[in-house]
Amino acid sequence: MRATDQAPPRSRPVRRGLFIAAAIAFGLLLGGGAAELMLRLSGRQPWQTLQARQNEPVMHDPDPRLGWKPIPGHHVVAPYSPGGPSPHFTFLADGTRTTGARGDRDKVVFVGCSFTQGWAVSDEDTFAWRIQQERPELAVFNYGVTAYGTYQSLLLLERLFAEPDPPRVVFYGLLEEHEQRNVADMNWLLPLALLSKGGIVETPYCTLGNNGDLVRHEPEGYPHWPLREHSALITELQNQYASVAGGPRAAAARPVTERLLLEMRRLVEQHGSRFCVVLLHLSPDTKAHYVEFLAEHQVDFVDCAFPLTPDMRVRGDHHPNGTMHARYAECIAAKMRAAGWVGPH
Repeated sequence: MRATDQAPPRSRPVRRGLFIAAAIAFGLLLGGGAAELMLRLSGRQPWQTLQARQNEPVMHDPDPRLGWKPIPGHHVVAPYSPGGPSPHFTFLADGTRTTGARGDRDKVVFVGCSFTQGWAVSDEDTFAWRIQQERPELAVFNYGVTAYGTYQSLLLLERLFAEPDPPRVVFYGLLEEHEQRNVADMNWLLPLALLSKGGIVETPYCTLGNNGDLVRHEPEGYPHWPLREHSALITELQNQYASVAGGPRAAAARPVTERLLLEMRRLVEQHGSRFCVVLLHLSPDTKAHYVEFLAEHQVDFVDCAFPLTPDMRVRGDHHPNGTMHARYAECIAAKMRAAGWVGPH
């Protein structure tokens, strides 16, 4: 054989490396295919968004700081049960839900989540509207936003107190679910992602620093891995990663919420206003904990956490109905009268 017919000495290691790389790639492909098949046979599926109430209008836009905010306008929602009413939502340019004609005296602000906003009921059935009608001389503002936690409500209040004419009284509606929202627990980010109609949903959150202080974080959403819509394996790996990555902060949900409540009180009172936590929906153990915590730290509160029995819910939905909102309004109005924070009735 002529010398020119022999393979160059350096080409053999290159060929061997390419062969090994191809073998590894083939093995990974084969193993991934087998894992995909096993997951499919066990009932696992690629990522799919949920199709619940797809005829419901989109009523919130993304917000780079708060995560999302109401879209101003009048929105009509399909009934939640056959033969039920079609609730209407009216969001004003300032981001509030209408409370009807506002007075020109003491400004009273409500912040919180869907229970405060009045999800699944019409404007005139919300407790903020009812309080405005009972006290026509007051200016009642409903800044409740569906799916908000304590941290988002705090961020919203910081915006409000940076403007002229701050509120005289601030009520924050507390739910047990706010704990996991405040730390962006993956068990909370997952349903947000699954139910989203407008793409990725991101929420701001807090953790605790080494000294126990709050550490604020920019909005974050559930992990979004490429090709998850086509692969059960990628979806499973994505979910496992989310579970591991979000585990440490989930454990701090309650202490984070406690510090947020104290920070909210500090913000309101430093502007010469009154602050009150409204207990709206908590399990007995959680309610007992927060009653003790708020009393210990001298944070004013009112207990309106009535049992949310089926007759107090919107049929076909889990939110409070108009009857329960009437009870909330009566409970809060009684607190306002007893505290004497606003002008005489």
